[in-house]
Amino acid sequence: MANLKRTNFIAVRLNDDEHATLEHLVRVSGMKNREAYLRKVILGGQVLRLDLSEIREPIRLMGTVCNNINQLAKRANETRSIYQSDIELLKQLVYELSGQTRLILAFYRRVKSIF
Repeated sequence: MANLKRTNFIAVRLNDDEHATLEHLVRVSGMKNREAYLRKVILGGQVLRLDLSEIREPIRLMGTVCNNINQLAKRANETRSIYQSDIELLKQLVYELSGQTRLILAFYRRVKSIF
């Protein structure tokens, strides 16, 4: 215990309602434990947990597009040729990605407007 970086201890007394509220806030924050939550609130001012489920698909699609571009670049460097079907597939993915990017930007605008 002597090697802990945090050597100062603070105790706080709470009534039952305050304790229940604290436990609820820790639970919904997604943080691992109460001490980490309190440290974050005290030092950072607030805990923000965003639901990023709306942008998971666009991020997955970005990875797919980047992977396909890398594969085409590798093939072009090796063989000095690319199939037209590969180019058409890539165009379709980039078009789909541009629509998904609009969703990400709309999500960002909503989050930004909250703060």
